Amino acid sequence: MKIEYGKIPDVSNMLALDYKIFPKEWHLSEHFVAEILKKNPEVYRVLHDQVVSRSLCNVVDISRSGCVNA
Repeated sequence: MKIEYGKIPDVSNMLALDYKIFPKEWHLSEHFVAEILKKNPEVYRVLHDQVVSRSLCNVVDISRSGCVNA
């Protein structure tokens, strides 16, 4: 097993797992996630077990995203 930063080729597997966890109204498009990765390649971490992605973690700095008035 290894933990790596998520990459563009990981997006479809990341979203497949994400869609199993979160309600449909929270689902993101592949294009949107790819754009996030282009802007910040360290935002997602992926746990790989051989060839299969087992889990993911995303980190969002809400103080800079416009979600919080700082």
